[in-house]
Amino acid sequence: MSPTRGWVVPIAIGSEDDDRVQRTDDGGVTWAPEKGEGEVPPLREITWLAVIDFADSRTGWIIGLAQARDEANGTAGDTLNVIWRTTDAGDTWEREIGEGRELRDLSVISEREAWAIAQYRRTPQPNALLHTVDGGITWRKVSHPLSQWPDVELCGIHFADEFHGWVMVTTWGRTANAAVLKTEDGGMTFEMVRTEAVSGGGGTCRLEFPTQNEGWAIVDGVSLLHTVDGGKAWELVTPNVGGVENEAYLMDLSFPTRLEGWVVGQGGVALHTRDGGKTWQRVETGAEGIESVWLTEVVFVDERHGWMAGQGGRAGAPGGPGPFDLIISPTHLIGFILKYEP
Repeated sequence: MSPTRGWVVPIAIGSEDDDRVQRTDDGGVTWAPEKGEGEVPPLREITWLAVIDFADSRTGWIIGLAQARDEANGTAGDTLNVIWRTTDAGDTWEREIGEGRELRDLSVISEREAWAIAQYRRTPQPNALLHTVDGGITWRKVSHPLSQWPDVELCGIHFADEFHGWVMVTTWGRTANAAVLKTEDGGMTFEMVRTEAVSGGGGTCRLEFPTQNEGWAIVDGVSLLHTVDGGKAWELVTPNVGGVENEAYLMDLSFPTRLEGWVVGQGGVALHTRDGGKTWQRVETGAEGIESVWLTEVVFVDERHGWMAGQGGRAGAPGGPGPFDLIISPTHLIGFILKYEP
């Protein structure tokens, strides 16, 4: 969110020290449970997923799933969708609870407005596109050109502002080309744009637009796409480092500017471009000595301040040469956090 303040959200629960969102105010050197006034997100409620998105330096949302419990007999009840919102940079939080849906991805526009991808249980339609203008209290289901296709998977979403947004679409149970749904009128209409990326569904998807026209996407963890015209056309990009094409499964990307970008994934791979994807370098992060390592998240707020989160087995020799400092995880549920130190 800024060079100094940020949050992490474990997706399971551990000791009592792990039951809150972890916050740093010194760029990730130290972490502590979020202790803002009001309702603070307790991680013991999250049973499957947690996603953080901030619209600006003060307005942010966290979505996750909570397991309801019958306190009388101690049994588990329905799984509920939970949203936490802050409008003061995390000093206080408000919580909303919804039923019958699981929010899988989120794009926050303002204090009150956001878009999300939802999965409805026990319905023929596996995914739905939702829009809220009241802080998540109510959500409106939005139709799009593929609304009635039962094998469609909405797997990534990004809105640059209240009018311009993109949704990544893959298929489930069959192989087909991935597509992007594009809107320029706040979701009143969507245009479908087919891409060269082949999808089989179920993989990781990410969308990011450093500018209104320039965007990047990961499709099913195996394809990297680039657009320079606001998503009207997408080019398939294969990062090439020293004549060797990347074959690692991709998990996340971050482009703080149209030229500067990072892509991370399987095996601790961290690929860096300074020229908008024309050339790439593999950067040694110091996590290569961790057994079965994955870099799962990357966030850069500018060209010099960035962090990566990863997980793996036993540590071998982490913290080796490279521009990253290995930071002890704020909770044992995340393997490690890497802080960029150029």
